[in-house]
Amino acid sequence: MVSVKQRRFNFFDESTIKDPQEPKKNFDSLKNLNVKFCQSGRDLIIFGTDEGSIVTLDKHMGLNTFQLFDSEMTCLSQFKNDNIIIAGGHDSSNHKVPLIKVLRLDKMDEPNLRPLTISLNNVNSKITTLAVHDGNNSVCVGLSSGEVLYYKCDVLKYKNEKPRILYTGSSPITGIAFKNLNRGFFVFVSTEYLIITITFGNREKDEKIEILADDGVKPRCWCITDKGELVAARKDAVYVYEHDGVGPCYPFEGDKISVHWFKGKLIIAAKEIQKKSKAPMPTSSIDSTTVSIYDIENKYVGFSRSFNNVVNIVCEWGSVYVLAAKGEQLIQLTEKDTQSKLQILFKKNHYQMAIDLAQSSQYDREGVVDIIRQYADHLYSKGDFDKAMSQYVKTIPFLEPSYIIRRFLDSQRIVNLTEYLQELHKQKLANEDHTTLLLNCYTKLKDEQRLNSFLMEGNVEFDVDTGIKVLRQSGFFNQALELCKKHSKHEDYLRIQLDHLKDYSESLNYIQKLDDQSAVLNLKKYGKLLMANIPEKTVEFLKIICVKYDDATQKFVANPTDFLHIFLINSELLIEFLEYIKKKQINSKTISNTLLELYLKRVAETGKSENKNQKFLLEEAMNENALSTNSSLSIQEKYALDFLMSNESSYDMSLALTLCQLHQFKPGLLYLYEKNAMYQRILQYHMDHNDYISILDTCKRYGTQDPNLWIQSLQYFSKRDGYNLKDFIMQILVNIEKFNLLTPLMVIKILSQNNTLTIDTVKEYLLNRMKKEEYEIKENQDTLNRYLKSIMEMKTQIDHLKTEPIIFQANKCESCGDELNFPSIHCLCNHSFHAECFENYSVDGACPTCAVENSNFLNHIKLNEESKKTLHDGFHKQLERSIDSFEIIADYFGKGLFNKIMVVPENLP
Repeated sequence: MVSVKQRRFNFFDESTIKDPQEPKKNFDSLKNLNVKFCQSGRDLIIFGTDEGSIVTLDKHMGLNTFQLFDSEMTCLSQFKNDNIIIAGGHDSSNHKVPLIKVLRLDKMDEPNLRPLTISLNNVNSKITTLAVHDGNNSVCVGLSSGEVLYYKCDVLKYKNEKPRILYTGSSPITGIAFKNLNRGFFVFVSTEYLIITITFGNREKDEKIEILADDGVKPRCWCITDKGELVAARKDAVYVYEHDGVGPCYPFEGDKISVHWFKGKLIIAAKEIQKKSKAPMPTSSIDSTTVSIYDIENKYVGFSRSFNNVVNIVCEWGSVYVLAAKGEQLIQLTEKDTQSKLQILFKKNHYQMAIDLAQSSQYDREGVVDIIRQYADHLYSKGDFDKAMSQYVKTIPFLEPSYIIRRFLDSQRIVNLTEYLQELHKQKLANEDHTTLLLNCYTKLKDEQRLNSFLMEGNVEFDVDTGIKVLRQSGFFNQALELCKKHSKHEDYLRIQLDHLKDYSESLNYIQKLDDQSAVLNLKKYGKLLMANIPEKTVEFLKIICVKYDDATQKFVANPTDFLHIFLINSELLIEFLEYIKKKQINSKTISNTLLELYLKRVAETGKSENKNQKFLLEEAMNENALSTNSSLSIQEKYALDFLMSNESSYDMSLALTLCQLHQFKPGLLYLYEKNAMYQRILQYHMDHNDYISILDTCKRYGTQDPNLWIQSLQYFSKRDGYNLKDFIMQILVNIEKFNLLTPLMVIKILSQNNTLTIDTVKEYLLNRMKKEEYEIKENQDTLNRYLKSIMEMKTQIDHLKTEPIIFQANKCESCGDELNFPSIHCLCNHSFHAECFENYSVDGACPTCAVENSNFLNHIKLNEESKKTLHDGFHKQLERSIDSFEIIADYFGKGLFNKIMVVPENLP
């Protein structure tokens, strides 16, 4: 039994209905009626009188009367889905036979209207109550004898069907009501001593009777709620029954007269409790009745007032009507609107009731939240922060969180703030700032249990990055690590391990467990730090991941060159790593370049031996076998040189030259110069170091490929002062003469720059050159005379052909060798042929014997003309690019480019 102290409010406006004809006068048209029953529906209030008449009252207070029984009426009910009433009573014609009459209220004005009448023959008791099923296909009749009759038919189409007895009791039936249940239905049946339910089945034998209560209820002291529950009002309390048992109970004490149900509220009319008084009672008795309206759900009294001589209570047109003063007053109780009710509750600070009222009144959610917010503000102003927060939590997600958070930022209210922020996260409405604030609350409270629970719960969403950041700043590293693991925040996990915990081994183990792509990415970022603390383990893992091949992408998982930067402080391990990668056939130009640079750097760091013989080193640089095998080179130098000479190395040549120059690695530099045919660079290198012997050896070694080396050497020595240069210069002059590189005039011009040289240095060269030129001049003169003689002979022969007859004395054919016979052909060159042979072997009518020689001569002339043209173009191009223009002109002058065509006079002596 629920015992709740009811709060009382005046939520109903009371007004007395006035007579429409006389507005100043109360409506009293019902005062002369002996009203016994009341029903309402279909915009009508129906009164049943004790004399058997039906009186209907419309909204405009218009009355209409129909005499249904001419003796008495014992009960009255209305169809739920139709404008029809059904009543029980007696007619004067046979007062002992109870009658059931059905009347259509919309046809009351029709003349000669006769209601449907059902006679209950063989029944010697009164009809106390009636109930019609919603489908109009079943009727239950309660009798004063305690029996319940059941008509399974449409009462509007009744054809003398016999009723079936559902129940037989010992006390009069006080109430019957139908209720649908799943696919069937049942009826509540009440007496003054018992309440039962009768459940109908498909067959009669399936009907089931169950007792709900051993206490009954008086007539008019029961009603049916909107949910189909039976409300039974007894003196001690009001009980609610459902089909399967007793429901809630409300301790409304008092002698109840009637109960009614109105919009989810219970109306109770009870006799007013008279206080004991010594004053004499008045002679005329006044029957005082208290009418109370209870809101069962929200647990308050919405109206309570005493009325005199209450006849009945009825609900219609959205109001409650109380027929009082023996029918002389019809009082209307109109419920206030929800907003007015709320204002009343707000003034009395009954916020919880206001919330319940708004919810039961189907207030929109935002309206309810606003009331909750007012309630929370009220509690906050009173200093009850715990209860205030419990209300603020209910405003999520409608109330702006910042409104609440600002109120609880004080350190003394951090617990309440934590509660609110937790709820925000549970409802997935928190943003980054909320997460930060909540985690700060946990850390300030040192509440690791709730912190761990919040972080590991799967149904709470929050910004993980923010959470990790706050935990790091607060020193909760273990929680931060767990959060990173859970959400795969690899970068944050490693940052905590490396920056805060300094656990480098665990960091490397974590990287090794990641997928290949993530492992490579984090190694690039944190590899330098790992290399500085655990270099060996880091290198081993790098070796593994860099040689791992991905079959799906047909590529290696990682590019070794991406990790070169992490070896900044450990070049030896970098050499080990790159050599390992190179052995695994993973070679690239970047790897080779890096290895070469490391080798050369190591050579420079260890230093060269100062006592090495410079000449011997030069011979090593020129001889590949010596360079690769001679023990005079240090181990580091051999590594570098072997790498340069290896066919497997794919280094960049220009970079290798730059590195060798930068680190002053002479053997490698000379090797690269030789490999790239950069002979002048080799010569220049020795010139820069004033290595006379090496200069001369370089010219001897590469002079055949590049004769200009001799000229550069001559120029170099011509600018050196010293008396020990004679032998070098003389050897150079021998080769210049051998290759005919310079004219004597140019040699003298070059050597004239040296003030220490004497004529003895070039004497032998000049004598040899003069002898050679004298010999060439003599040969040229002989050749010229021979050509002139040949020309003169040709001119004489031509004149002879022009002026004198020619006698052909040949008697054999030059082609076939047989004796000539007619016809035969004789050429001016004294060659004779058979006519047939001439035609077969002659080309363009020329002598077949001389044709080959003449063709070669013509081709030679043609080639000379073309070569002169090409020579002319080449001369101009070289002249534009050359620094020493005189040298180019002299060279082409020697080639005969500027020779004039000599015209031989016809009458040469």
